[in-house]
Amino acid sequence: MASPRGHRRASVLQKAAALLLLALSCCGCTGAGAGPSAPTPKVPAVIVFGDSTVDTGLRVAYIDVYQNMLDLITDPSTLGLENVEEGCCATGKVEMSYLCNEKSPDTCDDADRYFFWDSFHPTQKVNQFFAKKTLDLCYDQLLL
Repeated sequence: MASPRGHRRASVLQKAAALLLLALSCCGCTGAGAGPSAPTPKVPAVIVFGDSTVDTGLRVAYIDVYQNMLDLITDPSTLGLENVEEGCCATGKVEMSYLCNEKSPDTCDDADRYFFWDSFHPTQKVNQFFAKKTLDLCYDQLLL
């Protein structure tokens, strides 16, 4: 008898026409904790679902969010960024808070020049860049 997890996977594959897999970063691998030794695991759909994706005609798109972030941090000119080491809000070292907003006294003048809003979260410009990239990939790989 199949395990509940295996049954759930099979059920998803039978009903789904398309599937988007997102590989998120490991804890401590973004923001102030990022570094060259941070892992970038690859998890293709065949590892997650086995060969069952072949028989169903399921279309799978894979986005490595961490690698995309690292690429942009490595080459910030891609998006016209000037600061990828500090957050726009407060000192940019180790701060995340509801108090970190555009009215805070230590907030930068132009968040569009920064990768990070605080010491962890990307700015609106960076989030919009990744959202567009994800939607384009979904359109190209899942809808066509």
